[in-house]
Amino acid sequence: MEPRLPEHCAHIVRIQRERGRAALAPERLDELAGYHDRPPAPADGEADGEAELLGLLTRPFSRTTDIPRYYRYTDLHIFDWFLEQRPDDQLTGAAEALAVSLTALLAVERAAPAGAIDPATSAERQQRLRAPLDRVAELTFDPAGAVPLGEALRARESDPRARWNRFVLAECTGFPQSDKHDEHLFLRSVHACEMVFFLVRALVLRAAETCAGDRREARTRLRQAVLTAELLNGVFSALWTMSPERFMEFRAETGDASAVQSMNYHAMEIVLYGLDPEKEKVLAEYGHLAELRGILAEEWQAQGARVRAAGDGEMDRHLDALLRVLRRWRGRHYGFAVRYLTPELTGSGGTEGANYLKRFVEKRGLPAPERSRGVRTFLTC
Repeated sequence: MEPRLPEHCAHIVRIQRERGRAALAPERLDELAGYHDRPPAPADGEADGEAELLGLLTRPFSRTTDIPRYYRYTDLHIFDWFLEQRPDDQLTGAAEALAVSLTALLAVERAAPAGAIDPATSAERQQRLRAPLDRVAELTFDPAGAVPLGEALRARESDPRARWNRFVLAECTGFPQSDKHDEHLFLRSVHACEMVFFLVRALVLRAAETCAGDRREARTRLRQAVLTAELLNGVFSALWTMSPERFMEFRAETGDASAVQSMNYHAMEIVLYGLDPEKEKVLAEYGHLAELRGILAEEWQAQGARVRAAGDGEMDRHLDALLRVLRRWRGRHYGFAVRYLTPELTGSGGTEGANYLKRFVEKRGLPAPERSRGVRTFLTC
């Protein structure tokens, strides 16, 4: 039997998908905010977990919770919830979330209504999306690097709870602001990149933790990080099927929702490169990023240098490959801004657009190693 949302939750999903969140009437926004800020008492016969689902679905509309626009837009709190269901193996959990996001996006593309997208563009986009999705299934995230993700997930197909969690993640995320078809591609690409950032950070931290005592696992983790990071370029390949004109049709609706506000991305960079003094100025502009500028930066920063200090040639080669992949992705991200943002437009979130990204394409050398304190999600705030 296929999972189904409780009817009230399904209704909230439908009204958000109908014409986009930006089209919701003020009274509807008040209603949705009320479900989160003043949750009603459970009704008789209410399905198990319905109150939790209502809270997840309506958090972006809260009037009492200070939530940066990026997090209201992306619903990353539901990805956070999804990873909490796998406390014993968040690596596989994040990779599963990545696969769920790409699968959901591919389904949207296949079901595009007539006139929403040129058929040839849609066919090319689907082809480009299948490549990273197939690649995810082939990646390994176990310590020995022996179990492909696809095999690990098939072993969980008989678990009703696992099926339910995947269903909730797909069904309760991916709500565009507009009614423009291409915004689905943009939003789900953000989701996919966030999962890759999390995985790269977690894998590098694990390599740093094991490089002194279990070099075989450390090498495996770094190799896994390289292969995972390469998915960023696969996702961007699909994103480039959207024309600048189509991007501008929905860009204004996203407002000041900017990936500059992503705690997860900045945490990955701190782990790899340390806290860049120039980037610290950027972090200071956003209150929710303050934690990254303080003790966590001191505890986490420069784990890449810690790996380097082990003096292992194979680990060095993997680390160099990882840094090259990420540099190539930053270059493509900069190229995306150059192509899609006209010179007179700032980037989302009020940044200077392409010029902001250009400043951070190149990274400084890895600083001295520090001690790691483990992994936190940082998917939401």
